[in-house]
Amino acid sequence: MNRDREEKQIRELFGEVKRREERIAPSFSRTWEAVRSRHKPVRSFQRHLKIAAGFATVLVLVITLPLFHSECVRQPDHDFPGGYSITEWEPLTDCLLELPYDQLLRSVPQFDYLAMENGLVRSEQNP
Repeated sequence: MNRDREEKQIRELFGEVKRREERIAPSFSRTWEAVRSRHKPVRSFQRHLKIAAGFATVLVLVITLPLFHSECVRQPDHDFPGGYSITEWEPLTDCLLELPYDQLLRSVPQFDYLAMENGLVRSEQNP
């Protein structure tokens, strides 16, 4: 019996706190309308700019994806009727890690400074 009275008293106290907060807190509908009235509509120029940027992005993707796709597709170096051999298999995404001028980035140019100073530059055709 004592426990029931305590629960009832706790419920009444929580109900009183809830009613007090409802009186103090502003209503949601008034707050929402105040926010909506301060919101500035998106200007048509900004909207057109966003649409143009989206179309430009799509256009760039449509133009560049076939270029990358053609570099990634590799033909087998053999005439096996079943395709690649297990010993020649390469992951399909390896071509994505290759750069167009990868050889230039991995090599160091060699200059013959003495020949350049004397005006004797060797050509690759006549060593």
